[in-house]
Amino acid sequence: MPIPDGVADAARSAFEGASREDLLRAGHDLFALAGLVDREPRLRKALTDPAADPTAKRSLLADLLRGRVSDVAASLASEAVAVRLHEDELATVLDDLAAEGLFTAAERDGELERVEDEVFRFSRIYGAAVDLRLALTDPVVPDERKRAVVTDLLAGKASQVTARLVTELIGRGRTHDLDRALSDLAQQAAARRGRVVAEVRTAIELDGDRLGRLGAALERETGRPVELHVIIDPTVVGSLAVRVGDELYDGTVRRQLDAARERLLAG
Repeated sequence: MPIPDGVADAARSAFEGASREDLLRAGHDLFALAGLVDREPRLRKALTDPAADPTAKRSLLADLLRGRVSDVAASLASEAVAVRLHEDELATVLDDLAAEGLFTAAERDGELERVEDEVFRFSRIYGAAVDLRLALTDPVVPDERKRAVVTDLLAGKASQVTARLVTELIGRGRTHDLDRALSDLAQQAAARRGRVVAEVRTAIELDGDRLGRLGAALERETGRPVELHVIIDPTVVGSLAVRVGDELYDGTVRRQLDAARERLLAG
């Protein structure tokens, strides 16, 4: 779900006046709080109870967080619990606020587009690398060790913000769906730049002309500027498959054959 308007406004104001270190700290604290909310159902219920007075929820949260998180994180978490959210929405909003703090830091460094590309590409790597997925989802391996593995893997290859986003999600216990979580972050970063992400799967490299025509066609279809992320996938048979958010534009031969088979069976 998108960050509620009032909370988003408060985040923009808070992040604008924060230093880079404050932004990194706020991101860490908000991710940690999201993890706590996920793990503690009684706390989650108390902070999202629609019958509870917002002031009481703010007070409960303030008592819990006092001296444990940064002022920026505490103020934004307070804004989040004051609005009407379902139990399963609070952690998502806190995650998104954490990411926005880190994206703000990347934007100041002129690296937001780079971060978007890196988190998307790491999501694809994670989805395909069985050994890496097994290592990071092994319940016996401590989170500290898992974060160290990723830190070593990305050292010198990715920006500080990208590495921070991946390791924070590991600390959140998101290794089971890390590829999806990172893909969502790429979408969030693109939206911050006024764009949507199109995941293009093709069996062969596409030259600049074809990419340009594809991007123009998708922009006409979506009505928004499109960021193309191309994945070379040998399993794609002819043409290509494109996903924009939840929409799949599938023109592959395989999909056409499957559709024809379904029509025959239905008849």
